[in-house]
Amino acid sequence: MAANPYDPITTTDFTKLTDDDWGLTLPPLRYKTYTGSSRFKYLCNELRKRPWCVIITLAVLCIVILISIVIGATSQKEGGHPTRHPTGDEPDWDPNNSLVFYPANKSILIRFNPENIDDVKTNVWSLHNVTEGYLLTEQLGDDFVTCNSTYQPFNKTCKNERTQFGSVCTEQNKYGYSDAQPCVFIQLNLPDNRVITPISKDSPLWEIAKAQPAGYSDSSRVPVTCAGTVSVNLFIFYYFLGKGHHINQEWILYFPNTGFPSYIYRRRDMSLPFLKPALFVQFPALKDEQLVHVTCTAWGQLYDFNKTLVKHDLLRTQFALYIRRG
Repeated sequence: MAANPYDPITTTDFTKLTDDDWGLTLPPLRYKTYTGSSRFKYLCNELRKRPWCVIITLAVLCIVILISIVIGATSQKEGGHPTRHPTGDEPDWDPNNSLVFYPANKSILIRFNPENIDDVKTNVWSLHNVTEGYLLTEQLGDDFVTCNSTYQPFNKTCKNERTQFGSVCTEQNKYGYSDAQPCVFIQLNLPDNRVITPISKDSPLWEIAKAQPAGYSDSSRVPVTCAGTVSVNLFIFYYFLGKGHHINQEWILYFPNTGFPSYIYRRRDMSLPFLKPALFVQFPALKDEQLVHVTCTAWGQLYDFNKTLVKHDLLRTQFALYIRRG
């Protein structure tokens, strides 16, 4: 009987077949390797075959280099930062702040054109009004006396003369606004039931106060400093003007540079005139069309009349400066 072709396979054939048994021959495999120099030669050969690739690559590279040069030149021109224009949304000027500044406008932005007579007059008039009471001619009579750290009578007004602000920030000099070197008047504006002293080691503000400038040894005065509000503003102030004239090794100048007399705020007759401690701050090296936010700090601590420390943050005020010509 013939074998059934559908019977299951019951044997195993272990015969090894080769390509020759099937009549097949496969070429040997070869792997091409490249050394560093060989790769470079191969790339050069390929580029020679495709000159249009070389042209496109060089064109793209030139464009990238050109863009980098333009950006670098612009950054260098603007002090490393692009021009910043007033945003129009600066906070309102607050006359009730503990530190108040002038010239005063609707916002904290002091914007002016040094070549515009009206702009200069507006700022000069604002500063004239707030500093007029500090003129010596306004402090004549028996109600006014010269005070110091040990003498500040209750029934007298302590003199606070205009001469202490120096000869730079004056009305005759247009307070620097016609020369693009604006002066800002900073006034200590405390409630009547507060006194102020320099920060001492027993104050909770002592750790913060370690950042205050060195060299203030007069315990009867409160140091005042101003600086760029954010890091970008630190690059706006320069040591030099015009053709390289040196500016007293300071970016910001203070008149006087000794801060506020702390003894003027005290128990006193509220019916008498009162001249708040103040100083001028000048910015002699601003750049045109560069918005600069400034923060000024009074390094003092507040007490009430019972010698109780009034916990508070450091006294600060903020304003912005912008010079616009044309």
